[in-house]
Amino acid sequence: HRLQMILEVLKGRSILLLIEDSGDCKKGCSTDYVQRQYISNIHKKENGITAITAYGLVDGMVFPLAFEVYKPIERLKPGDEYRSKSEIVVMLIQHLQSMGFVIELILTDSLCGESKTSVVEMFDAMRLPYILVVRNDRALWLPTDQNAYQEPWQELKRTLNNGITEVRYITEVVYGDRQRTQYYILSSYPQILPTNITCLIAVDTSLTRLKEIVHRYGFRFWINYGLKQVKDALGWADFRMTRYEQIERWWEMIM
Repeated sequence: HRLQMILEVLKGRSILLLIEDSGDCKKGCSTDYVQRQYISNIHKKENGITAITAYGLVDGMVFPLAFEVYKPIERLKPGDEYRSKSEIVVMLIQHLQSMGFVIELILTDSLCGESKTSVVEMFDAMRLPYILVVRNDRALWLPTDQNAYQEPWQELKRTLNNGITEVRYITEVVYGDRQRTQYYILSSYPQILPTNITCLIAVDTSLTRLKEIVHRYGFRFWINYGLKQVKDALGWADFRMTRYEQIERWWEMIM
């Protein structure tokens, strides 16, 4: 019902889909699907529960759409079916599309650390345009007769919503023969490449202009804005229940 109301307000307009892997620390093991795993909020492994959340962005407004908890294999209950984080992402997208949401672009992190099939392959199969932040520990194997090389840095200016202009630098990294997915490095300081403001992104080839890539990648930070509203202000992690059915109700009420 909530999603149907959002569709009525959108009136057929397309959305930018923001997908985030969020986690919360939990003590003990009595809560469903809690396990020691990577918690993105604290950037390390800890005992906790994680969920994939999807937000929409239209005309500078971010709104929550859907979520699904990640169920580790070791914590599955009778009747549960294991899904990797990548598979959960695809399931959420297919659900939103089946309801009538028109997705213009997907912005997300890789979400493929434990997955045999990467989200890139899944997005390609679904023919959905995307900008995806690549994990720094991902490997890409090339044939022995192909090499990787980097194009010259390009300087681009981007105007933020508050009117402030920032300078960003972008360069394409070509891994062998160009494929459907292209790779770019974005940074504010290409001379030193500080890790906190430098990222490697995978981009669908439907996005060809560098300025368009930089501009649209900037929308990814709305993910953090949406999470701040939902998690900090409304108490996403403040549940006192242990059964997932009850936790799911809590999360739905917040959304």
